[in-house]
Amino acid sequence: MTNLEIHDQPSPRRGRFQFSIRSMLILTAVVAVICSVLFAMPGWLAWIILGFTFLTIPGVFISILTYGTPYQKTFAIGAMSPFAFLCLTYHVAFYGLFANGLEDSIARLLVGLLILACAVSGFVTVLVRFWLEGRNRRKPDA
Repeated sequence: MTNLEIHDQPSPRRGRFQFSIRSMLILTAVVAVICSVLFAMPGWLAWIILGFTFLTIPGVFISILTYGTPYQKTFAIGAMSPFAFLCLTYHVAFYGLFANGLEDSIARLLVGLLILACAVSGFVTVLVRFWLEGRNRRKPDA
């Protein structure tokens, strides 16, 4: 084969669950930071970081809604609904839990899980949009 024939061949398609090393390292670093905030840091520092995260999430969602691509906007809309619920119930739920003597590490874990629920809800919303768009493409025009 000549060089021209090699370059003319299409590159092999990556499978659905094949990730680059860069993306896997980034994911590992993010999970490590989250675990350190939730489990390894002193309580006062973990609460400062969780509070800062809690306060900055709305700004991130609004920026995504303003400047993002359609799928990013869908994620932000889907993630904002549980976040709004979290904002409405935060004080009632957590002050009640702390009044009953909830351990600090469990409370941090609960806040982390609630923030994770926002991300999961956003991804589910994107999957529903993807499914609906695919369904509309297959539907014949009447």
